[in-house]
Amino acid sequence: MAEDDDLRIRWNRRGLEMARNFIVGRILDRTAQGVDVNGQRFAPYSERHKRTRAKRGLSTDTVDLRMTGSMLGTIGGEVRVDGDDFEITVAPTALGAIKAASIEAGPPRRNFLGVTDEDADDVAAIVARAMDLE
Repeated sequence: MAEDDDLRIRWNRRGLEMARNFIVGRILDRTAQGVDVNGQRFAPYSERHKRTRAKRGLSTDTVDLRMTGSMLGTIGGEVRVDGDDFEITVAPTALGAIKAASIEAGPPRRNFLGVTDEDADDVAAIVARAMDLE
């Protein structure tokens, strides 16, 4: 294995795993604040859903898409490397995907799985910093 290949493997493991963890965390944090991928507040819960949440002791004001945690708790990331390119895919597991699809399809539509230009820039900076540390 050439020295450059060894370097790429090291930063793939370290930098890309850090970037993956960052972007998953960013999506979960944004969702917990009641904000979609476009920076807009989520549409409010229906009155019926508010009553259900209130009975469980959950907030009815901030739409955080958490009832049991089973959907957001399944969100993870996968890193794929192809030569000098990489891709980070963030998605829920199969069960979480079914729940996420119903939430994103609405009504009302709540688009929470996504990456902004700022997110992408932050990911690139994380990977670049990790490469500089090698």
